[in-house]
Amino acid sequence: LKILFLKKILDIINVFFSSKGILFGYARCPTFSDQWFFSAYRKAKNIIKEKKIDVIITSFPPPVVNVLGYRLKKKFKNILWIQDFRDPWVRNTMHKGIWPFNFLEKYLERKSCKNADIITVVSDIWADWFKVDYSSKLKNIFVIKNGYDKESVDNIVSCSNHDEFIKVNEKKNLLHIGSLYKINDNIELIFRAIEEGRFQFEEYLRIVFYGAYETFAFLNGYMERYPKAKRIVQYKGFLSAEEVLRKESQADAFLLMKNNKNDGVIPMKVFEYMAFKKPIIGVCLTQSSYLGDILKKTGLGVFCGGDISRIEEALILVSTGEVKISPNNDFIEGFSREAQVKNLNYIIESRLNWGGFLSSSK
Repeated sequence: LKILFLKKILDIINVFFSSKGILFGYARCPTFSDQWFFSAYRKAKNIIKEKKIDVIITSFPPPVVNVLGYRLKKKFKNILWIQDFRDPWVRNTMHKGIWPFNFLEKYLERKSCKNADIITVVSDIWADWFKVDYSSKLKNIFVIKNGYDKESVDNIVSCSNHDEFIKVNEKKNLLHIGSLYKINDNIELIFRAIEEGRFQFEEYLRIVFYGAYETFAFLNGYMERYPKAKRIVQYKGFLSAEEVLRKESQADAFLLMKNNKNDGVIPMKVFEYMAFKKPIIGVCLTQSSYLGDILKKTGLGVFCGGDISRIEEALILVSTGEVKISPNNDFIEGFSREAQVKNLNYIIESRLNWGGFLSSSK
């Protein structure tokens, strides 16, 4: 009993810190990765001097990476510093941080943005956010959307085609990758669609979730309330990047829960979903949203909104293998890593050639 009680307490603590994005998290300050700053700063200074580095790129998260970039820019004023944001920092609604550190974070983000030569973000909406927050301080902000590694996807697909476990008569797999948060409370709509519907999903479908422990804690509460759904929904733990790709290649369809809050936030997993060119079932997602418009152009999106009957219909189509999609290959390939690199390379070369930047090795 003592062990069970202790585990429950630790689970509560883990969920709390994860939800705030601190300590064991990666999105807000403080985290255990912060201690990496001093050794990284010393090593980076030596590399910049020895290799005569002209450009440094830092990518958030975690916050300490962009703080490192700020300090290096202060040390080497002639260096071209590109500060990249793959997730929001102080505007992060999934991980809101904790007092009083969130005041420090606002200061650090403002200082880093003021000193960065170029800022790159994942969407036009984010670019507008930064312009509103820092107005005249931001002159060079560019959008480089997230994407997928085409070579890795192709290799996984090639291997998966020979996996023995793939059988015609197996249940269909609807896959969700990544953590769930209370802000995405629309997950309950999935449970209700299964519980209230007449279709015998248990015979044909399983909905599999992979993500951090917080995901399990979140799902578990609904599983106890919806017994029919409990027999279909499965939590399978946390996966490495390579394992994620393998599971995605084996899925029949993908589940995407995205309300219209934080409309400019596009999860990285969405681009991998696109790469595998399978149906993407959008719950609480509309075609008029930023992400919805992109999915519509891919030809992969199935939009259910918040309508339980439409969600049930989509689950039935997945269960029976009758989801109709029309992949737009040219549009999808525009999100490949190769396309991202070309975009970033053009930005860097343009600034180095026309911006008057010199070697930082002095």
